[in-house]
Amino acid sequence: MWCIQCVEMKCDECCSNKIVNYGKNRKGVQRYRCNNCGNLFQENYRYQSYGVRDNQIAMLLKESCGIRSMGRILKISPNTVIRRILKIARNLNRPYPILKGKIY
Repeated sequence: MWCIQCVEMKCDECCSNKIVNYGKNRKGVQRYRCNNCGNLFQENYRYQSYGVRDNQIAMLLKESCGIRSMGRILKISPNTVIRRILKIARNLNRPYPILKGKIY
């Protein structure tokens, strides 16, 4: 007799529970799709870097950690750290210029 345990899944992007199966990846792992926002995701990911958020890297940058140290602390590749830093930098907004003679 098969015992299937129903697990309530939620979308990482919109927190909706309107989730449907969306095929399998090359390794045979089940993929899911959110009917609300269209986000594709898996239940479990293989790589360590998936769990690392950009704010963790930004926090370590503020603490003046080097690239290799961040990789060692977060248990991800230094190349991944560099790619994430560049992604963070692309998303930054430019500060407004301070005009001469103005009081702020």
